Amino acid sequence: MTSRTPEDIVRDTLNALALRDVDGAVSNLHDDVEWINVGFPTVRGKRRVAGAFYRMLKLRSADFSVQFQHISSSGNVVMTERFDELGIGRFHYKFWVCGRFDIVDGQIIVWRDYFDMFDQLKGIARGLVGIVAPGLNPRLPKPVAA
Repeated sequence: MTSRTPEDIVRDTLNALALRDVDGAVSNLHDDVEWINVGFPTVRGKRRVAGAFYRMLKLRSADFSVQFQHISSSGNVVMTERFDELGIGRFHYKFWVCGRFDIVDGQIIVWRDYFDMFDQLKGIARGLVGIVAPGLNPRLPKPVAA
């Protein structure tokens, strides 16, 4: 078995969430993980982060997708530039995200995402228009299950 690189761990985690595999995503988190969405409260601990993921995806109509633009690493630090897509039912919106992931012993111990609130508002506006005219707000593709 080949060991996964820090970049593999990050990709696998986000792709697992996009495939609604919360257990798979959580398996890549350190017990002492900190999930930081800058501007919002930090979620600390694997159990709490898992709870947030389960609450986020518990509705059958809730959805998450990710599209990587760039991913790079230096040692155990991985940087991503990506588009995330959140949705409920016919409403979904995309926004730009820059993330930093610190890896310890093959698990994510710090997950810090930065995003622009104005870009989020534009994404929400496009999402609202997309309810009426879906062609104006195309969905991100889902990853292929391993």
